[in-house]
Amino acid sequence: MKTTNQGKRTMIRIFQVTILILIMLLGISTFIGQHGEPSTGRPENALTHWNGWLQWDRFYQSPVHIALWGLLALLLLVSVTGGLIRRCWSRLMHLLLAICIILIGAEKSLNRRTMIAIPENVSIRLADRIPASGHSPDVVLTLQKFEIQLHSGTRTPRAFISHLIANHRDTLRLSVNHPLAFGRFRLYQNDFDPQPVYDIQVGDQPYRCGTGDTLTTPIGTVRIGRSDGDSGMITLRIGETTHKLRPDEPITFAGRPVRVKPAGYRFVSYIEVVEVRGIGLLLMSSVLYLTALGIALLRLREQAGRDC
Repeated sequence: MKTTNQGKRTMIRIFQVTILILIMLLGISTFIGQHGEPSTGRPENALTHWNGWLQWDRFYQSPVHIALWGLLALLLLVSVTGGLIRRCWSRLMHLLLAICIILIGAEKSLNRRTMIAIPENVSIRLADRIPASGHSPDVVLTLQKFEIQLHSGTRTPRAFISHLIANHRDTLRLSVNHPLAFGRFRLYQNDFDPQPVYDIQVGDQPYRCGTGDTLTTPIGTVRIGRSDGDSGMITLRIGETTHKLRPDEPITFAGRPVRVKPAGYRFVSYIEVVEVRGIGLLLMSSVLYLTALGIALLRLREQAGRDC
């Protein structure tokens, strides 16, 4: 009996430590830009460089993530099969819990995640941004406006909302904790970035674009890079040629005068697209576990009543 109790305590401690490690790693991974995020996205985080074998930028698909969920399930199965749990209902509950953990780990690992960036007043086709999948939704999304709501009388953000238009007709709102669903895909509000907008004058023709946008002009394709915050220099790429110029400083290219000057900011919304797989099995196992837990609690209550 003493050996059994000691084994139980050891299993419980390992289980608790594993859960803490898993929660800690999941928490850290939320601060890392995930694989598939555009290079014009959020600035790099210091943790980004600590990728290595933990694979922070794709942690849900990493071996460490899968191994931790597997270890949790293995500890429960060893407890059931090794005689550490003796009561029949307790064994059944722990067995169902192990199945739930296996399904949760599988669901998290199999779900494909893609980060997409949508600037204000720009449309994208969702299927073009998601890795090849026969189930990719044929939806065109336009970010009409990105809104930051503040608490009344303060400057503290209360909500971050992407006002989207789907297929040029349906108005949708995407915010934190309020995802959108398109078939088996879920869209989550992840982040945002204020991005400079510039007015470009090519000859007598005006254009407006944001950082990273590509324009087709009479002198060829024009692209604005990130400006140098210290010097104020703007990176302008015309065709294969790169120019560094100050705001409103004229240059001549292909016989035409070119000027660039700041024209304010626009928001870029970062949206995480998750392809959900195996959710039916997960829900079914969760219902079975909760049912078994309810029956076990009723039996314990009846037993406590008889003891009294």
